[in-house]
Amino acid sequence: MEAQGGRYSVLMVGAMSPMMAVRETWDRIKPAGSEVTVTAIYRLWYAENEVHTFWESGNTSPVSVDILIGVINFAGFMMIADFGHKIMAISLKLSKDDPLVLSDSYKQYPWIKSVSVADFEEALAKIDLEALRVQCISEVEKAGTAKVP
Repeated sequence: MEAQGGRYSVLMVGAMSPMMAVRETWDRIKPAGSEVTVTAIYRLWYAENEVHTFWESGNTSPVSVDILIGVINFAGFMMIADFGHKIMAISLKLSKDDPLVLSDSYKQYPWIKSVSVADFEEALAKIDLEALRVQCISEVEKAGTAKVP
């Protein structure tokens, strides 16, 4: 979408919401023709607000980054950092049993603070994929929009 007027035009790029950020990232990396989809989204919260912060040019205080978890077909996870104006893939874990491997981009980014693979694994372990699947199927059937086997 492009907005024009005066001397400048503004082109909208990137995601406008957490769900759009996750879906945009998944659409870029999923296999062509794949029916695999994002079935839920979580925002990773830490008790300490300053986790996942960095210095952005011109700011007088550190900037916090949203860490989003996309559940993939109730079986695996995709994690991204949502900076608001750009997104960064953190990891892709297609089944709960796969090891979590952080992307080089995430590991090399100049974070003031971030967390370890073990911390991410602990957060992912708290998501009960089977209970989530059952709850979503129940909600869809209750709404009468579709029948899921």
